[in-house]
Parts: sequence; C-alpha cells; structure tokens
Amino acid sequence: MGQGHEPRPLRPRLTNVPGLADDGLSFEEIVSDPHEPHAAPHRTPITLGSKVQVVFTSFDPGVYAVNPLDMSTILNTPGESVALGTGGSDFDKTVIFGADTAAPGFDPQMHQHHLSFYLRDTTGVHSDSQVYTLALHVVPAPGVIATAGLGLLAAARRRR
Repeated sequence: MGQGHEPRPLRPRLTNVPGLADDGLSFEEIVSDPHEPHAAPHRTPITLGSKVQVVFTSFDPGVYAVNPLDMSTILNTPGESVALGTGGSDFDKTVIFGADTAAPGFDPQMHQHHLSFYLRDTTGVHSDSQVYTLALHVVPAPGVIATAGLGLLAAARRRR
C-alpha cells in the first residue's frame, strides 16, 4: 500500500475468524475488455496458464489473512501463500485480513497494524512483484464507543 492510502478498517465480524476482520482485498485478472475502466496501458497481461499466488512476507503480532478457498485456514506466518488464479481465466479472489486481539503481542493501542505480501507466478514466466504493505486499523464496536462515552460523561459530572 503506497503513501497516501488510508488504512483498511478492521471491525467485529460474525464469521468464524478470530477478533476483527476486513471485508477483504480483491485480486483480479481482467481479460474480457482492454477498454475496461480498470485496464491501464502500464499493466502487463498475465500469460495464459501462469499460476498466480500471493505470498506473505510479514505480519504484525495478531494480524492474519484467511485463505478464500478454505475459510478455516488462517495464514499468519511469513512464506505462507494463497493461490489466486491461472492467467487467462479472468480470476477474482478476495482475501480476508484480520487481527486476533487476544493474540500474544497484539497491541490494541497501536494505530495501525501491518502485513506485507508480493505476487508470484509459480510457472516462472513472470517475475515476482514488488512487496506491498497493507495497513489495517481497529474500529471499535459501537458498544465499546458508547461505554467509553458514558465513562467520560460520568467523569465530567463528578468534576462539576
């Protein structure tokens, strides 16, 4: 994630993933129309048959990714990867990112939590991409905000 991008929000989820999660980041290959709004002249098409995967290089404590093909597989170790698709198949995969707030070393006071990854073609036709860093931030549950607000209100009343 380059400079100037806002961190992706992590919110409580009703799925089987621990802690907080983001709706996901989509990785897609657009092969249907070169005039598609997402198409850009600087993008190189993925060679037909190339096998593309995302390879994770680092995770802050508690931060993880979920394999979109197996929602029970939590990825949080550098070197782990997820298959995204085969060149020419017009793939579109969404990887869910999250933070387990109960994990050892997770610091809820940190404003941002990070993970890094790059894209790899396992057939070796294309070179590895640059390393991208995804910044995540925790959005408290509405009940937490309300409780904090009530606490501040009570403290202000005591001072009067």
